[in-house]
Amino acid sequence: MNKSERALVKSKIEKVSASEEEKLRHIEKSALDTKWLLDNEEALRSKYLNKYIVIKNQKVVFVADTPEEMVAKTQAAGEDLNNLLCGYMDKGPRCLIYQ
Repeated sequence: MNKSERALVKSKIEKVSASEEEKLRHIEKSALDTKWLLDNEEALRSKYLNKYIVIKNQKVVFVADTPEEMVAKTQAAGEDLNNLLCGYMDKGPRCLIYQ
C-alpha cells in the first residue's frame, strides 16, 4: 500500500470513528433523558396529563395536544425528533415513543 492509499484508509477510519462517537453520544443522551423521565414520571404525568411531551437534556421542551402539533413545534424550532425523547402522558401504562 502506497502513501496516498494509507492516507485514504486513515481518513476513512477517522470518519467512521467520528460517526461511532456521535452515535454513542446520542445513546448516552437518550439514556439520561429516559432515566430523568422515569425518575420524574409521577410529577410529569400530573402536570402534563393527556399531553404529548418532548424531552431534551432532562427538560420538557415542548408540550402538545396532538402528535401533529408535537411534530410541528419540534420542526419549527429546528429540532430533529430522532434526537429527542417523546411521550404521551396518560393515566394508563407507560408508552414511550422514541427513535
